[in-house]
Amino acid sequence: MYIFWQTLSSWENNKALSDIQNLISLSDLYRHFLGELIKEGHRIAKKIKIKDNLAEITMYLGCVVVPVSIAFLSGSLSILVSSAGMLCILFNKEIAKRLEKIFIK
Repeated sequence: MYIFWQTLSSWENNKALSDIQNLISLSDLYRHFLGELIKEGHRIAKKIKIKDNLAEITMYLGCVVVPVSIAFLSGSLSILVSSAGMLCILFNKEIAKRLEKIFIK
């Protein structure tokens, strides 16, 4: 499914409504009942936005943690924290999937 960014923006800003085919595709993509999308669109839209950004957030977190741990921590703690940051960078998609299962229901 491909949607132009202008179309998505108009949906998010309540300037236009999606057609039924896009709603069906979105309901399949995000595994939500069509009725949920129609009745509780704003609440679900927030969940979808968070879900889509989890991998990116996890990667950026790792990119911040590594240099901070090297600069401000010493010894074993620096190695441990920077290793955790590297794991966040390397496995951001897998971590995001697990976070989604825990926090987004």
